[in-house]
Amino acid sequence: MTEKILFVDDEENVLRSLKRMLRRENYEILTASSGEEGLRLLKQHKVQVVVSDQRMPEMTGTEFLSQVRKLYPDTIRVVLSGYADAAAILTSINEGNIFRFLTKPWIEEELRVNLRSCLEQHAMVEQNKILTESLYKQNEELKVLAQQLEELMEIRTSSLELVQDIVSLLPMPVIGISVDRFITMINPAAVELLSTSFPISIGMEIDQALPVELIQMLEKCSLSMPGEQDNETECDRQITVNDVPVRVRSFGLQNKHFIRGGLLLLEPISCLTAK
Repeated sequence: MTEKILFVDDEENVLRSLKRMLRRENYEILTASSGEEGLRLLKQHKVQVVVSDQRMPEMTGTEFLSQVRKLYPDTIRVVLSGYADAAAILTSINEGNIFRFLTKPWIEEELRVNLRSCLEQHAMVEQNKILTESLYKQNEELKVLAQQLEELMEIRTSSLELVQDIVSLLPMPVIGISVDRFITMINPAAVELLSTSFPISIGMEIDQALPVELIQMLEKCSLSMPGEQDNETECDRQITVNDVPVRVRSFGLQNKHFIRGGLLLLEPISCLTAK
């Protein structure tokens, strides 16, 4: 897109001189002979830099540029005027209405350099605006994702609590083990079966909480990848726990790549016989 510069001056010869000086530059030059005409042109064109004379009838340059700032805040605003107007212009600069003050008569190369600097400033403002909008959009998306994650965690927490409630009511002893060998779930039936010899509770390491036979089954059947597991007879066995014959089944909780933990189901043989 060709960059546009608007010059506003009530002297036609000044406008002609500026257009002639910049005819070889890759800019689109717009000219207006008053502040009102300049505002009309700004409605029709997206202008990057506005350069205005100070002393003009009806509306001074600083008054004009103050309106430009309100209507088009991203536009770079410049005064090109004589030294006699410096006091009023410096006040306007301090108020933020003007980016730069250039003097008449101008030196052509200096004016070209200053105009390029103004266009670079506008490009930087636009880039910062785009970046800010992008960051705002990303922050909003992150807020939505965080809300969705929070809702998902609430659902999963509720589901986990429901599963734990169901498991706690099962008459069959059930024990859940994490991949790092800690007890993560145990129902009252399992506590009753094991606690006479092993003080078992959630958070304990299996080496401290379970009989050796159960640990061996977990290592062979639950805490190893499918290709590393022993045959099915090793994962469904009868052992004795506290003088009670028990059928034990060990299951691995895993996908193709990761082990998430294991599950032990213990059923006293007396229960099976009663069935």
